[in-house]
Amino acid sequence: MAAGTAAGALLPPAAAAVVGVVGVVGVGVAVAVVAAALCFRARLASAARSRRRPVVGFFHPAALGGGGGERVLWTAINAIHDRYGDGVEVVLYAAWSSAFARALPPPGGGGGGGLGNSADSGAALRRSVTDSGGVRLAFARSVVGRQFGLPIRGEVRCVDLRSAWLLNPRFYPRFTLILQSLAAIPVAAEALYRYPPSLLIDTAGHPFLAFLTAALSPPLPVAAYVHYPVISTDMLAVVASRTPQYNNASAVARSAVASRVKLVYYRRFAAAYAAAGARTAVAMTNSSWTAAHVRAIWARGPVPTPTTTVYPPCELGPLLALPLRRPRRPLMASVGQYRPEKRHGLQLEVLAALRRGFPSHPPADVKLIMVGGASTPADHGRVATLRERAAALGLGDDALDIRVNVGRDEVVGVLGGVGLVLHTMVDEHFGIGVVEAMAAGAVVVAHDSGGVATDILGGGQAGDAADAAAATTATPATDGDRRGVLVAGRGPGEVASWVAAVREVLGWPPPTYAGVQARARGWAGLFGEAPFVEGFLGAIGGHIEEGGAGLGGETAVAATAAQDDNDASPRRGRGGEVYRKLD
Repeated sequence: MAAGTAAGALLPPAAAAVVGVVGVVGVGVAVAVVAAALCFRARLASAARSRRRPVVGFFHPAALGGGGGERVLWTAINAIHDRYGDGVEVVLYAAWSSAFARALPPPGGGGGGGLGNSADSGAALRRSVTDSGGVRLAFARSVVGRQFGLPIRGEVRCVDLRSAWLLNPRFYPRFTLILQSLAAIPVAAEALYRYPPSLLIDTAGHPFLAFLTAALSPPLPVAAYVHYPVISTDMLAVVASRTPQYNNASAVARSAVASRVKLVYYRRFAAAYAAAGARTAVAMTNSSWTAAHVRAIWARGPVPTPTTTVYPPCELGPLLALPLRRPRRPLMASVGQYRPEKRHGLQLEVLAALRRGFPSHPPADVKLIMVGGASTPADHGRVATLRERAAALGLGDDALDIRVNVGRDEVVGVLGGVGLVLHTMVDEHFGIGVVEAMAAGAVVVAHDSGGVATDILGGGQAGDAADAAAATTATPATDGDRRGVLVAGRGPGEVASWVAAVREVLGWPPPTYAGVQARARGWAGLFGEAPFVEGFLGAIGGHIEEGGAGLGGETAVAATAAQDDNDASPRRGRGGEVYRKLD
């Protein structure tokens, strides 16, 4: 005490007052944090004691995004309902309020979003949200049915994440990886506080949730379906080699100092990712390429969690029913969300080069149909930029058709009417769009990297090697094995490689083209919904049944699963609507 008084005597009165205030505030904040943590743990403990059946929670803030990750989410929810019926409660933590805001027509009228055909219907729906505070499953059923042609079976408790705005990357123009990953922790804390689960499943790529769940007492098991590693050895190599890329700005690549700093940052983040992996109870990956890269990073952690490859569910029925024999028209398509990594700009350059021709090749009268989803203002901005670039390249309506947020039936129609599909993304982790194109009978021209090369067009398996370089597989050597065309290389001169690949396909004789179609369609059948359901439930089923055992409900949950295995038709939930009030 005397020492503190003596230290205070050395400071001017104003400074001493500031130090005192800061000290009081610091103590107050510390007490508030401890109190909040105790309340949080008490809330979870109370929920666990009152639980009557296992609660499986899915953490997926953008649940209505319309991408491959959302197809995985809703198919997984259906799989749990079909297997366990009413024996398990399913909860979905998502940004429901912002989803409604994007989908409903504005209060003053005008065009609608994804729900409601008029301003009056939009106003009625808006009142149902704001007045009753309900987030209705009917909304999700409508949107998901339109996006994927997928019915949502059974009940889902929809919990609104009011803090999901923290995950928006535009708030983190620098150090995006670490800041967005850390931001997921308070968002997940809100989810657990609002409705605590007995098993949490992350299907949106937020690995740092595991730090929160592991800190609970007892720890909450978390399962992760990994669509792509948030940091990979390839990303480290790009920074180390100072290669400019969509996630490595040219200004950084040109600077030795900036590249060195970014490499240190990436290595530290990779170590944190490995630590999160060690705290993950179940890890599923969507391809052998993703699995190899995740293992390569997680091997740096204390106790790496084993990974299981569970291919995403591809809804192939309508596509497999399309005729393989079709007019050989020079019509191409591109299917994928309007994101930077999809490289739609490269597709415009390839199309323009094809239509211009080269000295050794005449102009090709080809047309490209771009089909993709745009769920954010940034996505719509990219679409506008693509239209501007197309105009600058002289690509009119006879050459290019850009379509945004179309329904599932229209996607099937496009794939059934084209002869070739371009997929320009580098290191695509899997490629549902590639599988769908193959099932539809279109020949795919894709980049020779990622899961597209290892699992789909190349068809190899990366194995269990820790080195992520093992996740590359050579293109099938003989024409008799080909299921498509893979284009190697990136950077300057890449357009010429893509143009040559497209011209090659356009020049194939009918027997060659028909052979590639048949082999591609046969291979695509390996990636249907049934293999996904089997793999997904096989990975998490034990944790669901352990949750039932903890409640004294092991017999009921296990009996439900056994009954579903024996029933001629899967058991489902009641299908009623469940919603949670917004506080």
